[in-house]
Amino acid sequence: MKAFVIGWATAVLTIAAFAQATPEKAQPVHVSVCDVGNSPDKFRGKLVTVHGRFNSNWEWGAWIWADNCDATLEFIPANGFSSPSYLSNVYIRRDAAFRAFEKQARLLCDGAPLCDFDYLEADFTGVVVGPHEVRFWADHNDATLVVTAIADSKLHRDESNQSPQLPSAIPVPEH
Repeated sequence: MKAFVIGWATAVLTIAAFAQATPEKAQPVHVSVCDVGNSPDKFRGKLVTVHGRFNSNWEWGAWIWADNCDATLEFIPANGFSSPSYLSNVYIRRDAAFRAFEKQARLLCDGAPLCDFDYLEADFTGVVVGPHEVRFWADHNDATLVVTAIADSKLHRDESNQSPQLPSAIPVPEH
């Protein structure tokens, strides 16, 4: 009986410890995009929050970057991926902040020459995965942030787009 109680207590404590360590229950570590991008192995499998700039386009996908940093993080919304297994119960939080981010992301340039917004800045929380952990991501060498939450997103206007204002009415030539 004593062995049964000890075995049962060990199992309960192991399950409780694992439940606290899974990405959906852990408290995120606040780090920079450069920290994660330059040392992805150090953060692999950990829940982190980075403050960065988000951009996307139809050709290259979506990524997070920061000023004065050559590293980028590939942006993937969490969707209960089956591999690696620690992402199987991890989903993006679809709250008001996420819906605001989605609306703002639709206003980004996406490679178009005449547009108003280059990027949006936000706090991104997610699990860091490396380039070879998931089969269909194996073609790149970037660290990937499987995003579980987004907060405080703000659009940034394109400062380089100095195109002249279009006239409000088309002039009619005189004959």
